[in-house]
Amino acid sequence: MFKFFFVFLLFLSTFVQAGEKLVYKAYVHGIPAGKTTVFINGNTIEVKGETSGIINIFYRYEFYFLYKDGNIKLVEKEGKKKKIYEGEKIHKKKPWLPLVVSFFKEDKEYFKKLDGKLIEIGTKLIKVKIKENGNRDIFIFEPRDSKTKKIVFYVNKNEVYPYKIEIYGKKEIVLERER
Repeated sequence: MFKFFFVFLLFLSTFVQAGEKLVYKAYVHGIPAGKTTVFINGNTIEVKGETSGIINIFYRYEFYFLYKDGNIKLVEKEGKKKKIYEGEKIHKKKPWLPLVVSFFKEDKEYFKKLDGKLIEIGTKLIKVKIKENGNRDIFIFEPRDSKTKKIVFYVNKNEVYPYKIEIYGKKEIVLERER
């Protein structure tokens, strides 16, 4: 009986610690480019991404982003080159990543209260706009003085996490959640 109870507790703790896992298909300028996976577990958010398919013939890219208790780290691998960024360097290299993590960390109702306001994430000032379109909310973030011009999150009203994320900058990146 004790073994069964111990195994059950171990299974239950593993299940509770597992958190959320969201998988997004990535597109660059409309071309399938790979996959991005978001793991949410309490105050820890991990984002992993990699190219795949036809894009891999021309360009290989992987990244790992970690947010843990307010600290952030990014590891990028382009071809055989590997780079590691922490803190402020991430805001300069990938200013949209901390915003995406912030969106997964906070409740969408939090961002609704910021409609029309200028907020600061990291060192970037960002204009927030919210639109309602039928059964979905559209969150538009426009960073100031950034290579990233706009980030748009599409969230169904009855859901917490976005089903689609658009990132407009040097490239147009679209992430669509797998169901």
